[in-house]
This record gives sequence, structure tokens and C-alpha cells, in this order.
Amino acid sequence: LPPAMKIRLASAERRQSIIDAAVLLFARKGFAGTTTRQIAEAAGVSEALVFKYFASKTALYEAIFDGCAEVNPALQRLQQLPAGTQALVEIVQGVFAHFTRLDQWTERDQAHHRLFLHSLLEDGEFARAGLRAFADCLMPLFEPCFEAARAAGDLSSQAPSAKAAFWF
Repeated sequence: LPPAMKIRLASAERRQSIIDAAVLLFARKGFAGTTTRQIAEAAGVSEALVFKYFASKTALYEAIFDGCAEVNPALQRLQQLPAGTQALVEIVQGVFAHFTRLDQWTERDQAHHRLFLHSLLEDGEFARAGLRAFADCLMPLFEPCFEAARAAGDLSSQAPSAKAAFWF
């Protein structure tokens, strides 16, 4: 659109348009291969506006992972379960299913996965950010369930800590 005809978006919509543009570019070019200028162009905003919403490219990357947890209906369902062995089993099954059913992923999830893999091929810093977001999202569910299962006698007394078991 000509400059005089630009569509004005609400703040939240503009922020999301920047995130959406970044996901596609990061998935295609990797984190290191994508500039904030390219993100701004793809989102139809100035580079300064990108920095208004995100202090750094890393902050933008982390916002992408934060958004993954917010819209995941399976995660929302798990959050409603009482802590215990059954919930622990469902968490483990859900994580396993998520990572083994790639053919059933949405286009958006596939882009997130490619973005994560690009990071692993680069310096890994942003894959670590994704893993931190993953842990921040699931650990508050996993740990109480793990401890409740241990207290119920459903786990061996020699089972590792909840944190070690989570990463295993």
C-alpha cells in the first residue's frame, strides 16, 4: 500500500504481525541469517518499531516460544488435571506424541520446528531459549505430578529428581 494508505493495527496485532513475519524468516534463513531490517520489511513496519516491541532479536525469538505454549490446547488441558501419577503419564505421553507426530503438525508448528533446528545448526543459543521456554511451561506441571507419583509409591525410591527425570 502507498504510505498514506497503510492500515493501522492495534498494538497487540502489530506485535503479532512482527512475530509472524519473524517465524517465517527464521524458519527459512535461520536466526543468524535474518536481520531485524528483513523482519521489519516482512511485517510492513520500521526497524525502530520492531525494537519498540522487542528489545533484541533474542527477545523476539523468545516471544515466539512463549506464544507456542499459550495456544496449545493439549497444554491447557494438562493444566486442569490434578497432580498425580495419571497426570504425569499424560504429560509424558503428550510430549512424546508431540515430537513423534511431525506429519500432523500445523504449518505454524512446522515453521517453529525448522526455526529450532536452524538454531541447533548455528550457535544453539536460541535453541536453548526454546528449551528454557519448554521447561518453564511444563516443569510447573511435571514436578508436582512427579512428586505425587513418588509419594503414592508409583515411582521407584531411586528415581532421579523431578528435574533430571524431566530432561530424560
